[in-house]
Amino acid sequence: MRKTIVTLLMVLGTTAASEAAVITYSATPFTGAPATATVSFADSTVAGSVQVTIAVTAPTVADIRGLFLNITNTSLLPGLSITGADVTATQFGPANTVDNLGGGNNINPSSGFDLAAEIGTPGIGMDDIATTTFLISHTSQLLSNGLFTGATNGDGYIFGLRLTSVGATRDDSSKLRDNGVFDGNGNGNGNGNGNGNGNPIPEPATLAVFGGIALAGALGYRRRKATATV
Repeated sequence: MRKTIVTLLMVLGTTAASEAAVITYSATPFTGAPATATVSFADSTVAGSVQVTIAVTAPTVADIRGLFLNITNTSLLPGLSITGADVTATQFGPANTVDNLGGGNNINPSSGFDLAAEIGTPGIGMDDIATTTFLISHTSQLLSNGLFTGATNGDGYIFGLRLTSVGATRDDSSKLRDNGVFDGNGNGNGNGNGNGNGNPIPEPATLAVFGGIALAGALGYRRRKATATV
Protein backbone atom coordinates (compact mmCIF):
# COMPACT_ATOMS: atom_id res chain seq x y z
CA MET A 1 0.00 0.00 0.00
CA ARG A 2 2.82 2.37 0.85
CA LYS A 3 4.37 1.73 -2.55
CA THR A 4 1.05 2.58 -4.22
CA ILE A 5 0.82 5.89 -2.35
CA VAL A 6 4.38 6.87 -3.26
CA THR A 7 3.79 5.97 -6.91
CA LEU A 8 0.58 8.02 -6.97
CA LEU A 9 2.31 11.08 -5.58
CA MET A 10 5.21 10.72 -8.01
CA VAL A 11 2.82 10.59 -10.97
CA LEU A 12 0.87 13.60 -9.72
CA GLY A 13 4.06 15.55 -9.07
CA THR A 14 5.44 14.79 -12.51
CA THR A 15 2.20 15.82 -14.21
CA ALA A 16 2.01 19.03 -12.18
CA ALA A 17 5.57 20.04 -13.06
CA SER A 18 4.91 19.34 -16.73
CA GLU A 19 1.71 21.42 -16.89
CA ALA A 20 3.20 24.25 -14.84
CA ALA A 21 5.88 24.84 -17.46
CA VAL A 22 3.51 26.61 -19.89
CA ILE A 23 1.16 29.51 -19.19
CA THR A 24 -1.03 30.74 -22.06
CA TYR A 25 -2.93 34.03 -22.06
CA SER A 26 -5.73 35.25 -24.26
CA ALA A 27 -5.24 38.72 -25.73
CA THR A 28 -7.99 41.18 -26.61
CA PRO A 29 -7.92 44.70 -28.07
CA PHE A 30 -7.90 47.88 -26.06
CA THR A 31 -7.84 49.96 -29.22
CA GLY A 32 -8.26 49.32 -32.94
CA ALA A 33 -10.08 46.61 -34.87
CA PRO A 34 -11.56 43.48 -33.25
CA ALA A 35 -8.92 40.75 -32.98
CA THR A 36 -8.02 37.70 -30.93
CA ALA A 37 -4.70 36.05 -30.14
CA THR A 38 -2.89 33.95 -27.55
CA VAL A 39 0.55 34.41 -26.00
CA SER A 40 2.28 31.47 -24.30
CA PHE A 41 5.29 31.45 -21.97
CA ALA A 42 7.12 28.11 -21.64
CA ASP A 43 10.18 27.35 -19.54
CA SER A 44 10.48 23.66 -20.39
CA THR A 45 11.77 23.67 -23.97
CA VAL A 46 15.29 25.10 -23.60
CA ALA A 47 16.87 24.99 -20.15
CA GLY A 48 17.30 28.45 -18.69
CA SER A 49 15.41 30.21 -21.49
CA VAL A 50 11.74 31.14 -21.85
CA GLN A 51 10.02 30.28 -25.11
CA VAL A 52 7.31 32.72 -26.17
CA THR A 53 4.70 31.74 -28.75
CA ILE A 54 2.26 34.24 -30.25
CA ALA A 55 -0.67 33.04 -32.34
CA VAL A 56 -3.46 34.96 -34.04
CA THR A 57 -6.64 32.96 -33.44
CA ALA A 58 -9.67 32.49 -35.68
CA PRO A 59 -11.66 34.27 -36.92
CA THR A 60 -9.01 37.02 -36.84
CA VAL A 61 -6.70 37.48 -39.82
CA ALA A 62 -3.69 39.65 -38.95
CA ASP A 63 0.07 40.16 -39.17
CA ILE A 64 1.99 40.02 -35.86
CA ARG A 65 4.30 43.02 -35.53
CA GLY A 66 5.44 43.38 -31.92
CA LEU A 67 5.26 42.09 -28.36
CA PHE A 68 5.94 44.32 -25.35
CA LEU A 69 6.77 42.73 -21.97
CA ASN A 70 7.83 43.39 -18.41
CA ILE A 71 10.24 41.49 -16.17
CA THR A 72 10.09 41.20 -12.38
CA ASN A 73 13.83 41.88 -12.01
CA THR A 74 14.74 44.84 -14.21
CA SER A 75 18.44 44.49 -13.29
CA LEU A 76 18.46 41.56 -15.75
CA LEU A 77 17.57 43.77 -18.72
CA PRO A 78 21.18 44.44 -19.90
CA GLY A 79 21.93 40.71 -20.19
CA LEU A 80 18.76 39.67 -22.02
CA SER A 81 18.53 38.57 -25.64
CA ILE A 82 15.62 37.55 -27.86
CA THR A 83 16.23 35.17 -30.76
CA GLY A 84 13.82 33.78 -33.33
CA ALA A 85 13.43 33.41 -37.07
CA ASP A 86 10.86 36.22 -37.25
CA VAL A 87 12.51 38.62 -34.77
CA THR A 88 13.80 41.68 -36.64
CA ALA A 89 14.57 44.05 -33.74
CA THR A 90 14.59 44.14 -29.94
CA GLN A 91 14.65 46.73 -27.19
CA PHE A 92 15.61 46.24 -23.53
CA GLY A 93 14.83 49.15 -21.22
CA PRO A 94 14.84 51.67 -19.85
CA ALA A 95 12.35 49.98 -17.53
CA ASN A 96 8.70 51.07 -17.83
CA THR A 97 9.38 53.15 -20.94
CA VAL A 98 9.40 50.70 -23.87
CA ASP A 99 6.30 51.39 -25.95
CA ASN A 100 7.50 52.13 -29.49
CA LEU A 101 9.66 50.11 -31.88
CA GLY A 102 9.28 52.66 -34.67
CA GLY A 103 7.38 52.75 -37.94
CA GLY A 104 4.00 52.65 -36.22
CA ASN A 105 4.92 49.53 -34.26
CA ASN A 106 3.87 50.85 -30.86
CA ILE A 107 1.55 50.02 -27.99
CA ASN A 108 0.44 53.60 -27.21
CA PRO A 109 -1.56 54.83 -25.33
CA SER A 110 -0.68 52.02 -22.91
CA SER A 111 1.88 52.57 -20.15
CA GLY A 112 5.42 51.55 -21.08
CA PHE A 113 6.95 48.09 -20.71
CA ASP A 114 10.49 46.88 -19.99
CA LEU A 115 11.38 45.08 -23.24
CA ALA A 116 10.00 44.38 -26.67
CA ALA A 117 10.48 42.24 -29.77
CA GLU A 118 9.69 43.36 -33.30
CA ILE A 119 8.26 40.61 -35.50
CA GLY A 120 8.72 40.64 -39.25
CA THR A 121 8.50 43.70 -41.48
CA PRO A 122 5.86 46.43 -42.02
CA GLY A 123 2.96 45.39 -44.22
CA ILE A 124 2.38 41.97 -45.78
CA GLY A 125 4.45 42.45 -48.89
CA MET A 126 7.49 40.56 -47.54
CA ASP A 127 5.91 38.50 -44.77
CA ASP A 128 2.53 37.81 -43.21
CA ILE A 129 3.03 36.26 -39.78
CA ALA A 130 0.06 34.70 -38.00
CA THR A 131 2.11 32.66 -35.52
CA THR A 132 5.67 32.99 -34.28
CA THR A 133 7.99 31.62 -31.59
CA PHE A 134 11.12 33.07 -30.03
CA LEU A 135 13.42 32.52 -27.05
CA ILE A 136 14.29 34.96 -24.28
CA SER A 137 17.68 34.18 -22.75
CA HIS A 138 20.23 35.79 -20.43
CA THR A 139 24.01 35.87 -20.56
CA SER A 140 24.49 34.57 -17.01
CA GLN A 141 21.11 33.86 -15.39
CA LEU A 142 18.63 31.03 -15.78
CA LEU A 143 15.21 32.39 -16.67
CA SER A 144 11.71 31.06 -15.96
CA ASN A 145 8.33 32.14 -17.26
CA GLY A 146 7.38 33.59 -13.87
CA LEU A 147 9.84 36.42 -14.45
CA PHE A 148 7.57 37.66 -17.24
CA THR A 149 4.10 36.48 -16.24
CA GLY A 150 4.61 37.88 -12.74
CA ALA A 151 5.36 41.44 -13.87
CA THR A 152 2.97 44.14 -15.07
CA ASN A 153 3.23 47.65 -16.48
CA GLY A 154 1.73 50.79 -14.97
CA ASP A 155 -1.73 49.83 -16.22
CA GLY A 156 -1.52 46.38 -14.65
CA TYR A 157 -0.91 44.35 -17.81
CA ILE A 158 1.61 41.59 -18.45
CA PHE A 159 2.08 42.26 -22.16
CA GLY A 160 1.02 44.39 -25.09
CA LEU A 161 0.64 42.95 -28.60
CA ARG A 162 0.67 44.89 -31.88
CA LEU A 163 -1.18 43.50 -34.90
CA THR A 164 -1.42 45.11 -38.35
CA SER A 165 -3.12 44.15 -41.62
CA VAL A 166 -6.12 43.04 -39.60
CA GLY A 167 -9.35 41.76 -41.15
CA ALA A 168 -10.48 40.35 -44.46
CA THR A 169 -9.45 43.48 -46.36
CA ARG A 170 -6.16 43.68 -44.39
CA ASP A 171 -6.67 47.40 -43.91
CA ASP A 172 -7.07 47.63 -40.13
CA SER A 173 -4.76 47.39 -37.12
CA SER A 174 -5.16 46.51 -33.47
CA LYS A 175 -3.40 46.75 -30.11
CA LEU A 176 -4.10 44.01 -27.59
CA ARG A 177 -3.33 43.23 -23.95
CA ASP A 178 -3.60 40.12 -21.79
CA ASN A 179 -7.12 39.18 -20.79
CA GLY A 180 -6.55 36.31 -18.37
CA VAL A 181 -5.24 32.77 -18.58
CA PHE A 182 -6.48 31.05 -21.74
CA ASP A 183 -9.08 28.39 -20.99
CA GLY A 184 -8.84 26.59 -24.34
CA ASN A 185 -12.04 28.14 -25.66
CA GLY A 186 -10.71 31.59 -26.47
CA ASN A 187 -11.63 33.02 -23.09
CA GLY A 188 -9.53 34.47 -20.29
CA ASN A 189 -10.27 34.19 -16.59
CA GLY A 190 -9.72 37.78 -15.45
CA ASN A 191 -8.76 38.45 -11.86
CA GLY A 192 -11.66 40.82 -11.26
CA ASN A 193 -9.57 43.99 -10.84
CA GLY A 194 -11.46 45.77 -13.60
CA ASN A 195 -8.73 45.70 -16.27
CA GLY A 196 -9.19 42.15 -17.51
CA ASN A 197 -5.71 41.12 -16.44
CA GLY A 198 -5.67 37.56 -15.15
CA ASN A 199 -3.11 36.27 -12.70
CA PRO A 200 -1.63 32.90 -13.67
CA ILE A 201 -3.59 30.10 -12.04
CA PRO A 202 -1.39 27.02 -12.50
CA GLU A 203 -3.35 23.85 -13.03
CA PRO A 204 -0.99 21.89 -10.74
CA ALA A 205 -2.78 23.54 -7.81
CA THR A 206 -5.85 21.57 -8.79
CA LEU A 207 -3.77 18.44 -9.15
CA ALA A 208 -2.35 18.98 -5.70
CA VAL A 209 -5.86 19.08 -4.26
CA PHE A 210 -6.77 15.82 -5.95
CA GLY A 211 -3.45 14.38 -4.86
CA GLY A 212 -4.18 15.33 -1.25
CA ILE A 213 -7.64 13.79 -1.45
CA ALA A 214 -6.25 10.61 -2.97
CA LEU A 215 -3.54 10.39 -0.33
CA ALA A 216 -5.98 11.00 2.52
CA GLY A 217 -8.28 8.35 1.13
CA ALA A 218 -5.47 5.86 0.79
CA LEU A 219 -4.22 6.46 4.32
CA GLY A 220 -7.76 6.23 5.65
CA TYR A 221 -8.21 2.90 3.90
CA ARG A 222 -4.97 1.65 5.43
CA ARG A 223 -6.05 2.68 8.93
CA ARG A 224 -9.45 1.09 8.54
CA LYS A 225 -7.86 -2.13 7.33
CA ALA A 226 -5.49 -2.18 10.30
CA THR A 227 -8.39 -1.65 12.72
CA ALA A 228 -10.40 -4.42 11.13
CA THR A 229 -7.47 -6.80 11.44
CA VAL A 230 -7.22 -6.17 15.18
